[in-house]
Amino acid sequence: MESFTSRIITAPSTPERRWGMQDEGPRTSSQAPPRAAIEWPDSPCTSEIEPDGEIHTWTEQRWEVYRSYLRRIRLDMRKADELFQMFIDGEQCEDMTGDSSLLLPKPKLDIRPATVAKQSQRRPTSFLSPVPGSKMTDSYASSRNGDPSQNGFANGSSPSLATSNQTSGISPVIRKKLMGYVGFANLPNQVHRKSVRKGFQFTAMVVGESGLGKSTLINTLFNTTLYPAKEPLPPAAERPKTVAIESIGADIEENGVRLHLTVVDTPGFGDFVNNDDSWKPIVENIESRFDSYLEQENRVNRTKVVDNRVHACLYFIQPTGHSLKQIDIEFMRRLHTKVNLIPVIAKADTLTDEEIAEFKERILSDISHHNIHIFQAPTYDNEDEETIAEHEEIASKIPFAVVGSDRIVSTPDGRQVRGRVYPWGVVEVDNEEHCDFVKLRQMLVRTYMEELREYTNDVLYENWRTEKLLSMGVAQDSTVFKEINPAARLQEERVQHDHKLAKMETEMKMVFQQKVQEKEAKLKQSEEELYARHKEMKEALDKQRADLEDKKRKIESGRPLTPEKASALLSALEVFSKASDKASLDRANSWLQDFQHSPEAWATCNVLLLSPDAPQGAKLFAAQTFRAKVTYDLHQMDQKSLSALRDTIMTALEKYQTGPRNIIVQLCLSLAGIALQMPSWPDAVQTMIDSFGRNPVTVPLLLQFLTLLPEELNSNTKIPITDDEYRERSAQLLTANSQRVLELLSMYIQAAGVTTVVQTQVFNCLRSWIVAGEVSSASLAETPLFAFSFEALASDALFDAAVEVICELIHETQEIDENMAVIELIVPRVIALKPQLLKEHEDPDKIKGYARIFAEAGETYRLLLLQHTETFFPIVEAIGECSAYPDLDIVPITFPFWMRLAQNIGKKSSVSPLFLDAYRSLMRVIISHLHFPPDSDALVGQEADAFRSFRHVMGDTLKDCCFVLRTDTCLLATYELITTALSRGPEALSWQEIEAPLFAMRSMGAEIDSNDHNAVPKIMDLIPSLPNHPRVRYAALLIISRYTEWINLHPDYIRFQLQYISTGFEDSDTEVSAAAGQALKYLCQDCKQHLVDFLPTLHTFLSTTGSKLAQDDRRQVYEAIAHVISAMPMERAAESLRTFSLDILGQVHTIASRQTAATQEEIVNVNELDGLENLEIMLHVIRSFGEELPVACQNTCQQAWLVFDAFLTKYGSNYDVAERTTRVLRHGISFFGNAALPVASAVVGRMSVAFDATGYPSYLWIAGKVIDAFGDEEDQALRESFRELYERATVKVVSLLQIKAPSDLPDVLEDYIQMLLRLADKGPDIFFQSSAFPLAFRAAMAALTVVHSDIIFATLDLFRVVLSHDCLLSTKLPPPKFPLYAAAIVAVFEKEGYQLVGYLLAGLMSDFPEDSTSTVVSIFRAISFAWGSQLISWLPAVLGQLPPAAAPNEAKSQFLSDVSSAIQARQYDKVKYAILELNRTSRVPAESAGRKAVTHNSEQIFPHLSPHNSVISSMLRHTGKAVLHSDTIKNLLIHKDTKVLCQGFTGKTGTFHVKEALEYGTRMVGGVSPKKAGQTHLGLPVFGSVKEAVRETQPDATVLYVPPPFAADAIIEAIENEIGLIVCITEGIPQADEIRVMNALNSQSKSRLVGPNCPGGIVSRSGTLTYEAVAQTTDVGLGQSLCVGIGGDPFPGTQHVDVIKVFLDDPNTEGIVLIGEIGGSMEEEAAEYLERYNLTRKTPKPVVGFIAGRTAPPGRRMGHAGAIISGGKGAAVDKVRALEKAGVVVTDSPAKLGLEMAKLYGLYKYVTASPSPSTPRPSIFDMTGRAKWDAWSSAGKKYALAVDAEQRYLEIARSLGWIEGSVSETPTQTQKSDPDSIWDDDAQPRRGGASGGMGGAVSTMMVSDTEVDESIHGLAASDNISALSELLQMHPETDINGLDEFDSDGLSAIELAAIAGHDAIEERLKSSARSL
Repeated sequence: MESFTSRIITAPSTPERRWGMQDEGPRTSSQAPPRAAIEWPDSPCTSEIEPDGEIHTWTEQRWEVYRSYLRRIRLDMRKADELFQMFIDGEQCEDMTGDSSLLLPKPKLDIRPATVAKQSQRRPTSFLSPVPGSKMTDSYASSRNGDPSQNGFANGSSPSLATSNQTSGISPVIRKKLMGYVGFANLPNQVHRKSVRKGFQFTAMVVGESGLGKSTLINTLFNTTLYPAKEPLPPAAERPKTVAIESIGADIEENGVRLHLTVVDTPGFGDFVNNDDSWKPIVENIESRFDSYLEQENRVNRTKVVDNRVHACLYFIQPTGHSLKQIDIEFMRRLHTKVNLIPVIAKADTLTDEEIAEFKERILSDISHHNIHIFQAPTYDNEDEETIAEHEEIASKIPFAVVGSDRIVSTPDGRQVRGRVYPWGVVEVDNEEHCDFVKLRQMLVRTYMEELREYTNDVLYENWRTEKLLSMGVAQDSTVFKEINPAARLQEERVQHDHKLAKMETEMKMVFQQKVQEKEAKLKQSEEELYARHKEMKEALDKQRADLEDKKRKIESGRPLTPEKASALLSALEVFSKASDKASLDRANSWLQDFQHSPEAWATCNVLLLSPDAPQGAKLFAAQTFRAKVTYDLHQMDQKSLSALRDTIMTALEKYQTGPRNIIVQLCLSLAGIALQMPSWPDAVQTMIDSFGRNPVTVPLLLQFLTLLPEELNSNTKIPITDDEYRERSAQLLTANSQRVLELLSMYIQAAGVTTVVQTQVFNCLRSWIVAGEVSSASLAETPLFAFSFEALASDALFDAAVEVICELIHETQEIDENMAVIELIVPRVIALKPQLLKEHEDPDKIKGYARIFAEAGETYRLLLLQHTETFFPIVEAIGECSAYPDLDIVPITFPFWMRLAQNIGKKSSVSPLFLDAYRSLMRVIISHLHFPPDSDALVGQEADAFRSFRHVMGDTLKDCCFVLRTDTCLLATYELITTALSRGPEALSWQEIEAPLFAMRSMGAEIDSNDHNAVPKIMDLIPSLPNHPRVRYAALLIISRYTEWINLHPDYIRFQLQYISTGFEDSDTEVSAAAGQALKYLCQDCKQHLVDFLPTLHTFLSTTGSKLAQDDRRQVYEAIAHVISAMPMERAAESLRTFSLDILGQVHTIASRQTAATQEEIVNVNELDGLENLEIMLHVIRSFGEELPVACQNTCQQAWLVFDAFLTKYGSNYDVAERTTRVLRHGISFFGNAALPVASAVVGRMSVAFDATGYPSYLWIAGKVIDAFGDEEDQALRESFRELYERATVKVVSLLQIKAPSDLPDVLEDYIQMLLRLADKGPDIFFQSSAFPLAFRAAMAALTVVHSDIIFATLDLFRVVLSHDCLLSTKLPPPKFPLYAAAIVAVFEKEGYQLVGYLLAGLMSDFPEDSTSTVVSIFRAISFAWGSQLISWLPAVLGQLPPAAAPNEAKSQFLSDVSSAIQARQYDKVKYAILELNRTSRVPAESAGRKAVTHNSEQIFPHLSPHNSVISSMLRHTGKAVLHSDTIKNLLIHKDTKVLCQGFTGKTGTFHVKEALEYGTRMVGGVSPKKAGQTHLGLPVFGSVKEAVRETQPDATVLYVPPPFAADAIIEAIENEIGLIVCITEGIPQADEIRVMNALNSQSKSRLVGPNCPGGIVSRSGTLTYEAVAQTTDVGLGQSLCVGIGGDPFPGTQHVDVIKVFLDDPNTEGIVLIGEIGGSMEEEAAEYLERYNLTRKTPKPVVGFIAGRTAPPGRRMGHAGAIISGGKGAAVDKVRALEKAGVVVTDSPAKLGLEMAKLYGLYKYVTASPSPSTPRPSIFDMTGRAKWDAWSSAGKKYALAVDAEQRYLEIARSLGWIEGSVSETPTQTQKSDPDSIWDDDAQPRRGGASGGMGGAVSTMMVSDTEVDESIHGLAASDNISALSELLQMHPETDINGLDEFDSDGLSAIELAAIAGHDAIEERLKSSARSL
C-alpha cells in the first residue's frame, strides 16, 4: 500500500510541475548515490533511457487507460498498490476490475544515476525508501521549501516513505496498519493547494553603505527590476542627514506560485562622518513591524493579519580584505536578536579567491568573538545524505561572497550570461566558481525561505513579544508549574476558600446594585421614550409649519413684480451708481444681500431681465443673481420647477442675443450650473444646439455657452454636489458630447458667410474643450479645424485665437509615443512658419505669437529634437531667432525651452554639434541683450527695475549655456568679448560693452569649477585693468564676491583683490561702495584663514576710511572682519575683538560721559552709523570663545557694562537707543556666559528702572534673558534684583493696561509673559510670594485677549504652570515653601478664577489657535482637581453669557453636564473629552460662516468691582462688524519674510506675476489650481484648494489672479481659511459677488482684503499712479516703508482711512503719499481723519496727495467702476479742498509727488529733530550753507526755483505751528526723548539717496544766510569759486587735506566739493594740493 502511494503521488499534471527548477550545477558522485528514476510522459511518445542505453517507448494510450480506470473505481490503498505492481509487470487486472482491456505490455523501469538524468536535461523523480531510523516529525521531513526535492516531489510534498523490504533492501519503519483507506495521507496536498492559492509573503532587509550594489543584487536575486536605475545626485544637491527607511514591494509569480516580496532598503547607512547611531532607525523600524504584528494579533477580528516582519537581513560588508569594521560589529550586535542576519561580502570580484577565504575566516572569527548569532540552517533527522551534503555546502559559504549584475553579457565562448565584463574576462553571476551568488539564492529563496519565516515567528518574534509584555507588566505566574508541599497546599486552599467566600459576598452585593440600576434604567428609558415621542410630535408639527411656509413663499414668488418690490430693488442699486456715503452703501449692500438669498429673488430677477424698461445695471444685477442662486440656492426650487427655470433663462438668453456680453456670460454660467445639478436634463448640450445652433444670429450664444461649460464644470467647486455626482454629470455633459461639439465647430468654422467674430468664438470654444481634456489631439487632427488653425495665422483678426489653439494642441501631445501620428502632422506646419519671423519682423505682436508656438513646440518635442536632430532642428533655429529679437517682452518666452533642453542634453553622452552652435549663438545674444541702453539715464523708476530684474533672468539662461558648453568655455568666450572691446582703445569704447560681459561672468560664477585653471585666472588678471567707470567697477566687484570660493583655493590673488575692493570704497558712487562692502564680506567669509595677517590692514582701513562709508557698507566691513577674527587662534582672536570693540565702546563712552546732553545726530551716529550695530554684528558672527574665556576678554564684561550702564542712564529713554543697546546686550550675555554673572544684578536693575521709565519691551526682553541664564544662581543680590524687576515691571504693565487696550501692547505683553514664565521656573519663591503676584495674574488674563498666537501660547503655558504647580498636590512631606506657594495661588484664583474660566472658554471658541486646545485642557483639568466645586458653580453663568453663535445651547448644556459628572466622580481625565467636544461643536459654525473674533478691553480685564454676570458679555460685546474687521489693519504691515500664496497660480497672468515676484525676492510658498493639484509650477507646489495650501505652507498673505466670475469665491475661500492679507488684482468682479465678499469680510477678524482691482502696491486707488509715486519718491532719495494699492472698485476691502491709520502709527513711516481719484468719498473721509489725528499730533507727519480725474465732468465714469462723480461728493475740487484743509499738499501733477514729499520730508526732519527755527527765514533749502551732502543735495538739483521752494516751506512751517521771529531754544533731555520723534528703523539701515529715508540728510539745521562760513570747507560746500581762489592766494599755507572739525563725518574740503557735485571747486582744490 505504501509503495503505491509513493509512486502515484509523483504524477505531474503540468510540465512545470514535472520539471520544477533546474539544478544549480553539476553534482559529484559524493553528493548523492545513484537512484532509480521513472519519468511520467505526457506526450504520445516519450523516450526513456536505460542504463545500458536502450530506449523504450511508452504510449499515451497506456496512461490514459490507467487514469480512466482509477477514475472508475475506488480502491483501498492496498489494492491500489497491488494494481500498480501488476500494471508495471504488464499483467491483466481483470481479476480486480473485470476489465481485460488493461492488459498492456510491460514497461521497463528506468534505473539510472543522477548524471544520466542530467544528460537528458530532466530532473529525475526517484523512489527511495526512508533512511533507517528516520521519523516524519514535521513538514520538513523531506521538504525543500517549494523546490523539487531530491526525491522528485515538487513544492515540498512528501511521499509516504514506506516500501517493502524486498524493494529496497532496507529495514522498514514499523507502522500501524490501517484496515482501509482513510485519506489523511493527502494532507500535504491540501496544504500545498492552500499555500499556492494564498501565496507567500517574504520581507527582506538590505543594509550597507552606499555603492555596495544592494539594489543590483536584489534585482539579480529575483530576476526582476525591483529597483529602478538610480540617477546620481548633482554635486550641489543636499545630502540626507539621517538614515532613511524605504520599502519596495512586488508581486512575483513563478510556475504558478505567487510571492509577495518586500525589500526594505536603508539608504544613508554608514555614509556620514559620525555613524554612532546609524543603527537606531533600523532597529526602530524592525521593532515597529513587531509592534504592528502584535497589535494585529490582539485584535478581536484577526481574519486579516498582514505579516510585514523582516524575515531576513542581508548585511553588506565592504570587500576590504581585513576584518569587520566597528560599525559592522555594532550593527550586527544590535540586530542579531531581532532579525535573521545573513552577512554578504559585496563586490567580491575585487578580491582573489585566497583573499576571500581569508576574509571570510576573519569575519566568522569576529562574529564568534562578539557572540553574534547569524542565521544557521536547521537540520532534520530524516534527511538523506545528498540533502545534508548540500546544506553543509551552503553553510560553508557563509559569509557569501557575491557579485550582482542584471545585465546580459557575452562570454568569450559565445554564451549569454548575467555578469560583468572586465578587460581580463567575464565574471559570471550564476557560476559558482566565480562567486557565491548561487548558494545565496539557494539558501534565501530555494531552500530556507520558509525556515527564515518560521524562525522569525517562533523565536525572534516570540522573544521580543515576551520582553514587550514583561515590560508592560504582563507576567505569567511561574508557581503554577512548581510542586509544593501538602501543608502549604492546604493553607493555600484555605486562603483561596476565604477569598472565594468574600468574592461571593461582593458579587451578591453587586447583583443587588445591578438590579436596582436596571430598574432605574428602565424608568429612565420610559422617561426618555416619552420625551422622544414628544419631540417627534413637535418635529412633525415644525415640519408641517415649514412646509406651509414654503408653499406660501412659492405662491408669493409666483406673483408679478409689485411696484413696491421693484422700487426697493432699484433704489438699492441706485445707491451704488450715485456713490453715496459709506453708511448708505452698507445699508444697500445688506439689503441686496438679503434679497439675493430670498426665494422671491427668482421671480423678481426674471421680471427684471425681461422688462424693457429696467435699467441696464438692474438687468446685469438680475443676471448675476441668477448665476449666484443657481450655485448656492438651487435647493429652493423643487425638481419639477427646474425645467421651467431652465426655459426661463434660455428665453432671457435669446432676448439678449445682441448683448451686452456680461449679461450673456452670466446667463450661460447659470445654464451650465443648472445642467450640472439637473440629472433629468441629460441632453443639455444637444438641447442648446437645437435651440441656438440653427440660426446664425443665435450661434454666438451657443458658442459662448459651449466655451463656458467646461470652464464652469472644472472650476466652480461651490456647487453642492458629491464627487460621484460630479463625475457622472461631467461625463454626460462633456465626454459624451466632445465628438458632437467637435463636428459642430468644424461645420461653423467653414460655413459660408461666417464672420471672423464667430470664427474667433469657435477657436475660443475649441481651446476651452482642449484645456478641459475633452478633445484629444488625435480627434482634432481628423477635422478641418486642425488645418484651419494654422491657416488662420494669416488673418490679423484670428491670429491671437489661432495661436492659443495651436499652443494648447501642441501641449496636448506631450505623450509623444501616443501622439506620434499627430506630431507628424504638426511639426511640418510649425517648421513652415519659420519664414514668417522675417516677414513679420516689424510686428512685435505677431512675433510674440510665433515665439509662443515655437517655444511650445520646442519644449514639448525636446526629446525628439535630440533623437531626430536634422528633422526638428529648424524649430531650434526659429526659437533662436525669437531669442535674438530686440523686444525684451518676447525674449523670455524662449527661456524655459533653453533650460529644459539643456537638462535633457546633460543626460546624453554625446550631443550634436548643431546644439552646441545654438547655445553659443544664444550666449552671444543674451550678452547683447544685457547691454544697458546708450542713454541709461532714460531708464527710471519701474522701467529701470524691470530691466535689472530681466537681466537676472537672462543670467539664468547663461547658466544653461554653461551646462551645455561647459563653464570655462563660456567664460573664455565672454573674456574674449571684453579683451576685444578693450583693444579698440578708450575713444571707441563704451562702458556698456564691458559691463554686459562682466554681468554675464557674474551670472555664470555659480557654475564655475573651484579647481579651474583655465578661464578664472584670466578673469582675475583682467579685473584690475578694467576702465574706471562706476558701472564697470560695480560689476567687477560683484564678480569678486561671486568667485570667493575659487579665490580661497588660489590665495595668491587675495592681495590684489583687497586692493581693488578698497579702491571701490573710495568711489563716490554709492552702489560701487555697496558692492565693495559685499565683496569684502564674502571674501573674508570664504577666505578667512588666508586673511588673518591682513587684519591690521583692515583695522587701519576702518580708522581712516570707515567714517566716510555709508552705514550699510561699514556694517559689511565689520562683518567681514568678524569672519577673519573667527578664524584666528583664540587668544589672538580675543585681542583682535577687544581692539575693535574698544573703538566702538570708546565712542559710546565719550557720548555718555559728556557733561552736556548729546544731540540727536550724535546719538544716531553712535547708535547706527558709528558703532552699536557693528558691534552687534561682530558678536553675532563670532558668537563665543567657549566656557573658558581668553585672558583678553576676562575683564571686558565689567568694563563694557559700565559704558552701557552710563549710556542707558543718560539716553535710555530714546527708543532706538534702547533697541540697539539691548540687542548688543543679548549677544553679550551669550558671548560671556558665566563671566557675565558679576554684572547680572546690575543689568537686571538697569532694565527694571528703564522699563519703569519708558515702557519699552526690549528692557523686559533682556531681563528675561538674564533670568533664564542665571536664575539658578544663589546670589542674594541677583535674586533681589529679580524681585525688584518683577514688582516694578508688573506695576508698569498694569498702569499701561489702564490707559491702553491689550491689543495695543502686544510686544510689551509678550516679553512680560515670557519673563514671568522664566521667573516661575527659576524663582518660584519670588514669583508666588511677591505682592505683585495677583496683579501679574490679572495682567496675564489681559494677554489672553490679544489675537496673537505667540502671546496666547505663552500665557496659557503660564497659567498651566501656576494652576498645576506641585505645591497644590497633597503630599506628606512637602518642601517648606510649598504651603506658602499654594496659599498665594488659592487666594488669587478664588478671586479671579471666574473671569479666567470665562476668558478660556471664550478664547477656545473664537481666537485661540487650534494647537492651544491641549494646553487649555490641562488648565481645566488642574482647575477641576483643585477647585471642582467652584468650577461647577461658575460654569452656568459663564456659559449663559456666551452667544448661541459661539456654541449651540445643546453643546453648552452637554458640556456642563459632562464636566459636572467628571468632577463629582473624580474622573478628571473626562474633562478633556468634554472640552474637546465643546471645541469641536463651536468651531463648526465658525468655520462655515467665518471665524468670530472675541476682543477685550483693559477695563474689562480690571473691572475692580465688576459683577460676575457682566464679565463674559463685556468680553463678547465687541463682535460687531466694524470692530472685528478693524482688527485686521495690522495685517497690512508686510515685510521681506512674508509668506505669499497665489490663487490662480498656473494661469497666464498668475504665472507671469509670480515669476516676477520670485525674481524680486518675494517669498512665494506655492499656489492654488484645482485642476493641477499635486504638480509643481515655477518650482513651487500646486495645491487643489486654499485649505490644503494653508495646511502645508501657513501663508501670511495671498494674491489672486482669478477671472472675474470666480474671483469672489476665491476671496471667500481665502477668508474662510483665515489668511491674514488678501490682495485681489482682478478687475470687473460682478457687484453682486462683491456684496457677498464684503459681508464675509466684515463678519470676521482674521483677514484683510486689499482690492479688488488693485496693483497690490503708497495709498492709491490707481495702479499706474502707484508705480509713478514709488518712482518719484525713489528718484529724490526717499524709500518706501509700505505701498498699498487699494483699488478702484466701489467695494474695496481696504480704504484710505484704514491705511492711514497704519501709517500714522508706524514708526518706520515718516511721510505719506495719498493718491485718489474722482468718485466716492474715501478721500474726504481720509482728509477728515488726517485733520483730526495728524494735525493734532505733536509732530504731524507730512502728507502729499494727488487727485486723478480733475477734468472729468460730473456723471462721467473713469476706468474704475467706483470712479464716478455724484453731486456734493466725489468731484476733484471737493477732494482737493478737503485734503488741503487737513494739511495735505495736493499737487497738480503726479510728476511732482516726489519733489513735494522731499521738501516736506526735509521740513519734517527739521521740526522734529532740530530746535525751532531761530530766524524768520530758516534756510533749510538754502544750498549755500554747509550741510551733510548726501542724497538731499543730489535731489536738490531737480527742485524748482529756490524762491518757490522757500515760500512753500514758510507756508507749511506756519501751518505746523512755527511762529516767525521765535527764538531758538537749547533742546532739553525731554525734547530729545520725545516719543513722537521718528527715526529710520535701525533694523533696516538705509543708504541715503538710494534705498529709503533721507537719514541724517537734514537732521541738523543748516547755517542761515546771516552766518556765512568763509573757511575752506564752507567755501568748498558753497560753490563760491572766486572766494575760494582768493582764500588760497591770501593763505597758501591752508591745509587743503585737513578735516572739517565742525562736521561729524570729518570730511576734507575736496570730499565736500565732490559730494556736493561742485566739479570746478574740486578741480581747483586738487590742483592746489598737487602744487603743494
